[in-house]
Amino acid sequence: MTRTLVAALVVCASAHVAAAQSFPAPRVRPNRPVAPVPPVAPVPPITSAPPVAPAPPAPPAPFIAPPPFELGLDIDPSVFTSIDTALAGIDVAGIQAAAKDALASLEFAFAQQPFPQPPNPPNPPDFKGISQEASYEQARSLIERDQYDRALQALDRVIERRGNRTDAAMYWKAYSLSKLARVPEALSVLSDLEKQFGSSPWVKDARALAVEVRQQSGQTVSADSADDEIKLLALRGLMQSDPDTGVPIIEKMLAGNGSVRVKDRALFVLSQSRSARARDVITNVARTASNPDLRMRAIRYLGMRSEPESRQVLAQIARTEKDPEMQRSAIRILGMSNQPDAVDALKAIYASDAPIETRKAVVDALSMHQNAAALVALARAEKNAELKTELVRRLSMMRAPEARDYMLELLK
Repeated sequence: MTRTLVAALVVCASAHVAAAQSFPAPRVRPNRPVAPVPPVAPVPPITSAPPVAPAPPAPPAPFIAPPPFELGLDIDPSVFTSIDTALAGIDVAGIQAAAKDALASLEFAFAQQPFPQPPNPPNPPDFKGISQEASYEQARSLIERDQYDRALQALDRVIERRGNRTDAAMYWKAYSLSKLARVPEALSVLSDLEKQFGSSPWVKDARALAVEVRQQSGQTVSADSADDEIKLLALRGLMQSDPDTGVPIIEKMLAGNGSVRVKDRALFVLSQSRSARARDVITNVARTASNPDLRMRAIRYLGMRSEPESRQVLAQIARTEKDPEMQRSAIRILGMSNQPDAVDALKAIYASDAPIETRKAVVDALSMHQNAAALVALARAEKNAELKTELVRRLSMMRAPEARDYMLELLK
């Protein structure tokens, strides 16, 4: 406590002196006399007399604070007199030594404190938290870019979950293994696919792929695969120059025994055409193709066409499709258009005797474009408590006037 008080006094004194030195010569108030300077004793002349013992040193002159500088303040002079009296008896050297000791103690104490560490980096992404559909789509995208090693990791995550995409993931795993020249592993996966999912629509494609893999004889790319790539390039050029001739060729290829990937690419080439004939072929694939992936791709391509005829096909699939995942996909793509005919079709699906999950998919589709008017209409007619709650929750997050008015209506 004593050291702290002394250090504080030193700081005050140092600030007082520094302030006096940093300003021009102060003006002395008339009512504060200046202390007289004591006379200096004359120096005795040097004589041959014997040396005389030196006189004891004179005590240091008391510290006299400089007069206050003018700041436009009316300061009582007695304040400075009290400060001068207090400072005159202070051992400045002792205080400085004490301050150094205190500073050394603080530095030592600070050195003993643990050095602050940066926050821990976020945990790496947990791929198990990714949905099965997202992992599957990620794998398909990697395969399209010929990144088969990375695709295998995503496909294994899908297979481990044993969901409704397991058979498709096993097919594409075998395909990726064949591209990496891991033929025995590819054939083993295809065999497991047929054993575990005998009634799967992927079995037919798996058998065709097994034939191709055996034909590779250890080579990374078979001649048939190279021929398919050349044919696709030729088809792309033909569709640009003469689509009327190219569309029947692609239609025949889609109905043939080619691999799923070749058909998928042919379907993509076909989707670039805006002709009515191309739309009819895509529609046929979306309705009748045996391979689920091709059907899903065809549904997406129909949604990209942005024409009433394509939306009519999507609305029909959304109403009559038996595969829940395929139906929800059609509903979602239909909602992305946000066209009046699409909104009316979604409202009709919701009003029909559809399962709760289908009606929830309709709510999701209408919420994508903040279609408050349609959601309010559904909420007013809804009797199911679960669906009513979901509709109100979606509307409560919208700023549309229709949503606000409905919230006020519920509060009355």
